[in-house]
Amino acid sequence: AASRACATALVHARANEVLESAELRRLRAAALAITDLSPLSRVLERLAEQACGLLNASAGAVGLLDPDGYALADVAVTELAAPATDPAAMRAFLEEVANDDRATCRRRPAAGLREPSCVGARLHVGGERIGGICVFGKRSGEHFTEDDERALELFGEQAALAIDYSRQLQLTEEAQQRLAGLHDELSAVIAHDMRSPISSMLLQIDLLMEQCDTTPGLESVVVPCAALDRIRKSAQRLSRMAEDLLDA
Repeated sequence: AASRACATALVHARANEVLESAELRRLRAAALAITDLSPLSRVLERLAEQACGLLNASAGAVGLLDPDGYALADVAVTELAAPATDPAAMRAFLEEVANDDRATCRRRPAAGLREPSCVGARLHVGGERIGGICVFGKRSGEHFTEDDERALELFGEQAALAIDYSRQLQLTEEAQQRLAGLHDELSAVIAHDMRSPISSMLLQIDLLMEQCDTTPGLESVVVPCAALDRIRKSAQRLSRMAEDLLDA
């Protein structure tokens, strides 16, 4: 009797290992399929598609919370088959999942209702809640199980990392654009500021050249000290600008 009990336990353990290995393979394949991490809207759509494929669902949705952390700011919905679920109900369930203290949430339709079952998982990065992911209606017609709930939770952890990385890429791109704008603005300011002392120096030199006596043998010319002082000040301004430019 003891040997039969041990054999039965081993058979169940092996079956669980096979199921778990298949689940991990599906999770790995779903994670590797997330290759495009920009822009963020495309990432959300891709994650919803991968969640549907992972759990054989008819529709999926991914949503991110706004900065206040309660309402959904960005939502992506993917429908592989037409579920009998109202878009407003999908969004409401997604928002509930995102704000729930539980890591996952699973529902079955009430008796007599044709609404599909649904399962959702909270998205979080470093303990910070950022949104939720959920799928609706198995295409096989069955209800979602605890294994599906666990698989979506694990996939949600991968999805949260992909979303966070995509956000960082987006912030980097925005920073580069702002930096390029600052470069253009700095170049315009430098060109404008340098044009003023250069114009002043050229004007003073032209005036001095007009005052020069071109009579042969009279090479010496008396130059006003005020004109030389203005030229010297303009040259000093240019020198300071060059030093500031090097510092920048």
